Amino acid sequence: MVRAALLREAAAGADFVPLYGGEATPEAGAAACIARLARLPRPFDAVVLGMGEDGHTASLFAGSAALPGLLADTAPPAAAVQPPNAPHARMSLSLPALLDARTVFIQIGGAGKRAVIEADAQADPLQMPVAAVLRQRRTPVEVFYDGSR
Repeated sequence: MVRAALLREAAAGADFVPLYGGEATPEAGAAACIARLARLPRPFDAVVLGMGEDGHTASLFAGSAALPGLLADTAPPAAAVQPPNAPHARMSLSLPALLDARTVFIQIGGAGKRAVIEADAQADPLQMPVAAVLRQRRTPVEVFYDGSR
């Protein structure tokens, strides 16, 4: 989808590095994912995130057994995540990897997400993971809100 929608025209020559490399499970692909990420120059120019109405971002979900480890300063760059209320496991960058950027951008839309992000600024990151991004002081964060949705 990224190749078809974004890597067109002048961007067609971009090097796309996916988290998923075809492995049978995220757990089986974690080491390969970390190796792919290690080849990327750091800091990232930008990290662009969305947010769910439950306060998750970047597949960092409250209630996931992986969440405390992914929020830790010593977290690996990525790890497998089994969201408690989603149908399938996935890979996520850890908080330190997400913050290894010049700027983090969070795009939200709709009154429901606006209320969530305003509340999340004061929330416990284990309950509202986006709060870990909003409350840190390492990397500038900009929130873009589309009120038309």
